[in-house]
Amino acid sequence: ELYDVEGVWGPEFQGYAGYAGGEPVTVAAILYAAGALGVYAVATAPGHGRRGYAEALLRHALAESRQRWGKRRMVLQATQQGLSLYRRMGFAGAGGFLVYSS
Repeated sequence: ELYDVEGVWGPEFQGYAGYAGGEPVTVAAILYAAGALGVYAVATAPGHGRRGYAEALLRHALAESRQRWGKRRMVLQATQQGLSLYRRMGFAGAGGFLVYSS
C-alpha cells in the first residue's frame, strides 16, 4: 500500500520483481535522487528466503540503474535480516538510526 500511490513510480523510481517458476518471490525498488541510488523495499516472499533471489534481483536492479544514471553512490537502510546480504554485496555501515516504538 505504501507504494500504491499515483505519481510514485516514474523514471527516477523503478520497481523490480523476481519470479521463480512463474511465481513472484522477491521485490526491490531503486530511487535516483540527489546524485545517489536509494535501495528500498527489498523483500522475499515467505518460504522463498535464503535461495539468492533477492541478491540476484538487487544485483540486476543496481546494474540497470548504474547503466541508466552512471556509477553513483548507493544508500539503504538495512534490517538485521538483510544486513548480511548487503555486506556480501559490498555495502558498508555508515551509521545507525533509532526507531520509535510506543
